Amino acid sequence: MKTAEKGGGFNEFYFTKSDGKTVAPKVAYSEEFKPWKWVITTGNYVDDMRSQLKDTSHNMDAILERISLQLTIAVVVMLVIAVIVCWGATRVILRPIIELKENLVKFSQGDVDFEVSKKALRCRDEIGILGQSLEKVHDVMKQIVQEIKKSSHAIVETGKVIKQSSGDSKQSSDEMASAIRNISDGAVAQAEGTQDAANQIEVMDKMIAKMNDKIQVMDQLSREMYEAGNNAGVIMTELEQRNDTTKGAIHNVAEQIEKTNASVQEIKECTQLIAQIAEETNLLSLNASIEAARAGEAGKGFAVVADQIKQLADESQASTITIEEIVDNLLEESAKMVSTMSVLDGETKEQQSKLDETKSKFAEVSDKIELTQNNIHAVFESANACHDAADKVNEVIMSLSAISQENAAATEQTSASVGEMNENIKKLSQFASKLDEISDELLRTMSFFN
Repeated sequence: MKTAEKGGGFNEFYFTKSDGKTVAPKVAYSEEFKPWKWVITTGNYVDDMRSQLKDTSHNMDAILERISLQLTIAVVVMLVIAVIVCWGATRVILRPIIELKENLVKFSQGDVDFEVSKKALRCRDEIGILGQSLEKVHDVMKQIVQEIKKSSHAIVETGKVIKQSSGDSKQSSDEMASAIRNISDGAVAQAEGTQDAANQIEVMDKMIAKMNDKIQVMDQLSREMYEAGNNAGVIMTELEQRNDTTKGAIHNVAEQIEKTNASVQEIKECTQLIAQIAEETNLLSLNASIEAARAGEAGKGFAVVADQIKQLADESQASTITIEEIVDNLLEESAKMVSTMSVLDGETKEQQSKLDETKSKFAEVSDKIELTQNNIHAVFESANACHDAADKVNEVIMSLSAISQENAAATEQTSASVGEMNENIKKLSQFASKLDEISDELLRTMSFFN
């Protein structure tokens, strides 16, 4: 990755071949494609490149050995021909010798596109033999020159192939370097993202802890509200007993009315306490909803429970309003009983009806309070489950962060290997250039022969 960020380079590493078994050293080149923030990497196996170079080197050695052998044979044959020509110069006709001399002059000048003297070939003496030998040497040399030229062209083509291969390898290495840079950037971004996620999980965990504190407060208030409801139920029982006593003892009506007024006043205080608790519960449910909204996806379940608690608080508050209205009616009826004893019996029956209704309302309030406690307990358990889940998510995120760091280190090592591979490809390109020079020199040498 570092090599790609520096503008591209080669790296060396070991990689499994396509057969899925062989592990061989590989040279790759990596370079960054900045417009897309990609790291492109390509590479070749070192043993494949060495095999190709080795085959090319063997072919060149074989060609050079064959050329050397053919040249040696040609020189030896030419020397033999020269000796024969000198030895038989005094014994042959001058014309065939001159023609043979002209043929040899052309031959010595590199002109292999000529025909040996017909006169010399028709001679049946040494001149004829010399002509025939020259013709054979001419044919052999012509064939040798043609083969050498073909070999030279083959060497040139081989050099071009090597150059093309090195160029393709360079391009592939550049693409591989760019890909590695992209992978490294992705690994760094992933590490940063996992760290941000860990921070967010930590914040959410703190919010869940605060929410647990609020839920505990709500639970305590619900307990107090439940206790107040029980007290109100006890008071209602006392009122019912007093009302029965009133029916049995009309002469104590005044005294019983005063006691009833006192009891009703206590009920009113209890209903005020219940109303206050319901209002505080409503505020706590609102705070819980706000905290759930801040928690995001993890707080949706708690938000639903908080909304239900709010509804229960609203219903409790409505019930206390009804109870207060009933208490006010009781006080009003008590005042009427003091002023009008004549209708005491009817008012007593009305009071009994109101007491029954009030008792029913208190039973309903008690049920709502119990349901609120159960919901608060469920919310508390859900909050604990969220806390445990947040801890597990945090562990997973820390593991991902470690993996991301390992990936970043691996891409850096791969980038270094690609840099080394690029150096080898450069050496291969230099070798191909040297091969071109040798081929050009050989072609220039063979250009002596027409």
